[in-house]
Amino acid sequence: MPVTATAGAIPAVRWRDVIGQEPAKRALRDMVVLPYQNPELYEYYHMEIPKGTLLWGVPGNGKSLLAKAVATALNVNTAVTPRRTNPTQTSRGTITAGAAVNANAFQIVRGPELLSQWVGTSEQNLRAIFEGAEAYYRQSGKPGVIFFDEAEALFAKRGSRRGDAGVSDNMVAQALTMIDGVADSHVVVLCATNRQDMLDDALLRPGRVEIKVKVTRPDAEGCLALAKYYLANVPLRNTTIDDLSASLVDTMATTAMFNIRCADGNEYPVSLRDMASGAMIAGLVRRMKQRAIRRDIRLERSGAGLIAEDAVKVVALQAEGDRGLRHQAVLEDIAEDKGTTLAGVRPA
Repeated sequence: MPVTATAGAIPAVRWRDVIGQEPAKRALRDMVVLPYQNPELYEYYHMEIPKGTLLWGVPGNGKSLLAKAVATALNVNTAVTPRRTNPTQTSRGTITAGAAVNANAFQIVRGPELLSQWVGTSEQNLRAIFEGAEAYYRQSGKPGVIFFDEAEALFAKRGSRRGDAGVSDNMVAQALTMIDGVADSHVVVLCATNRQDMLDDALLRPGRVEIKVKVTRPDAEGCLALAKYYLANVPLRNTTIDDLSASLVDTMATTAMFNIRCADGNEYPVSLRDMASGAMIAGLVRRMKQRAIRRDIRLERSGAGLIAEDAVKVVALQAEGDRGLRHQAVLEDIAEDKGTTLAGVRPA
């Protein structure tokens, strides 16, 4: 059975491509990338390079994009130290590895896709993924990055699942064995989840996936920056990017969604802006573009552009659809930001 992972060449995502998330970017640069840029200092201070990092937080806020930025930084800005191989060097001193090896520079492993009903197959697939990353390091001298998306599907607490013939527990045991061995192979392990409470405790202990980085919801300034990013180069009519972005974010801020009752005894109003994510902002801009296209078709003209009213309309549609859904993770996160826990929810 083939290994189920999306293998790809080095991503082309720079830190500047990740809008906002400054604390997360700083933590990843300092704790994940810096050791590979300054290995001699870590050796001098007798420090081991961290083996794994957990990116956690509510969905839609850039965990996957941050993982790609880490892979880009590790492969563009780190020292080349080839091991046990004779790769071809270019005149500029960079390593030219074969296409098959380059494919292991950044491997995305989506939890549900890796599991197999056949006993032993899932563990074999996991070993092959680590071996691919190790092969990339031996050829290029750069660390291979393995990104486990939806990590809770692969590495759930042992004993928490029934009826899978022990596959889940075996996967956790295999992962612990592989992660324990990455210090000498220069493999970087990144895990992403929005259910960190489901992960096996042994995976998260110091010496394994020990770095924990929260990927947060955007604040008002972050929402504005995201709106400007997604509206860049979009045709506009009788408005500007700054004005249209501000209108979008302000309308979200005045759109009441829920009132949350918290353990501290207080009740807090929650607006659509409070619940915003990078994915939500991108979706709102897509809806604005769709409105413009339909308007062009109806009026039999092309390229009239987005107008100020589009922002108000798409926010209303988003709110109408979201009010009927459960938003437990987001509302719990909002309560946590207030230093308390969620006790109840009612419509605004």
